[in-house]
Amino acid sequence: MTTSGRQTGPGAAGWDIATTADRLGVSAHTLRYYERIGLVRVERDASGRRRYDAASVRRLVFLTRMRTSGMPIRDLRRYVALVKAGRDTVPERLSLLTEHRDGLRTRIDELRLALSATEYKITVYTRELEGQTTVDDIDTSETDKENPS
Repeated sequence: MTTSGRQTGPGAAGWDIATTADRLGVSAHTLRYYERIGLVRVERDASGRRRYDAASVRRLVFLTRMRTSGMPIRDLRRYVALVKAGRDTVPERLSLLTEHRDGLRTRIDELRLALSATEYKITVYTRELEGQTTVDDIDTSETDKENPS
């Protein structure tokens, strides 16, 4: 499968470690580590080189997204173990992911507040540079009183 002449998935032959690392935005070391600790199973070609098929790439996409979102390796290992254990573990997997999602939502709310404070300060300093006002005229939020800039 291609898009504008560029392959979008590993295809039947699979991707090598360099291509997989590049496409997923992780290091080859990370891929080898994930394999070593049992998060992903990777086939080898006749020469012994790793070949990442579509299933392993899908698993790695999920793993890298979970790591980006802050999920600890121990939770990823637990999740993968549950998947390997079969369908009976779906309630546990759901619970693990629901708990992670709830934590993400809390972090996103906190980040939104931090972004608002940052945008406020940018507006204050932009207005000051434009000569519309001085920082002393605007810079009186409760946050500023607690944490002077």
